[in-house]
Amino acid sequence: NMQLNILLLVQGVMLMDQHEKFKWNNLKIWKYENAGWVLKTLGISIFAYFHTFTIASASAEAAHDIVIYGSSPAAISAAVQAVRMGKSAVIVSPETRIGGLTTGGLGQTDIGNKQAVIGLAKQFYRKLGMHYGKLEQWLFEPHVAEEILMEYLDNPLITLKQGFYLESVEKKGTRIISISCRDKAGESLTVKADQFIDCSYEGDLMAKAGV
Repeated sequence: NMQLNILLLVQGVMLMDQHEKFKWNNLKIWKYENAGWVLKTLGISIFAYFHTFTIASASAEAAHDIVIYGSSPAAISAAVQAVRMGKSAVIVSPETRIGGLTTGGLGQTDIGNKQAVIGLAKQFYRKLGMHYGKLEQWLFEPHVAEEILMEYLDNPLITLKQGFYLESVEKKGTRIISISCRDKAGESLTVKADQFIDCSYEGDLMAKAGV
C-alpha cells in the first residue's frame, strides 16, 4: 500500500545518507487477472515515490539535525560526535576564527595527569604530536591547532558559518525552533534544527533562550 511504499523509500533515503550501497534485486512483476488493478497499484507507487522525495528535500532545506552555537573547541567536539551518531550539524561561530582560546594564542596546555585526557582531546594532542614529530604535543602554535581542528570539520555532514553573532531565538513553548544571527557586514542568517547546543564560553544561546 501507499504507506508501505513511503516507508520503504524513507528507509532507502536513510541508507543513502549513510553512504551505504543498495540495489534492487530480483525485481518481479507478477501477473494479475485484473490489469486495471495492476496499473492503479503502479500509479500509486510512482506517486508515492516522487511525493516522498519532494517532502524529504523540502525538510532537508528547512532544518538541520543539530545547530551548535559557539567558536570553542567544544563546538567542534559536538559536531564530530553528532556526525558519529549519523546526524548533520551546523556550527554557527560568532568569531571568524574557530577554536576559541586554543587557536587564539593559548598554546601552552595546563596539564597534570596526562592519563586523564581521553577521547577527542587526546586524539587532538596526538595529531599535534604527529605535526611536531612526537607522540603527543602539549605546547603548540595556534595556527597549527587551527589547521588540525579544521580537518575535523572537513565532513559533508558538518557546515561551518563563521562571524555570525546571535540576535534572537524563536521558541515554541520551551523548545527552541530556530536562531537568527547577523555578521558585521549586516548579512542575516536564520537556521532551524531539531536540537540546539550552546558551546559558547559565555552561554549566549542559553541567555537568549531564557534558560
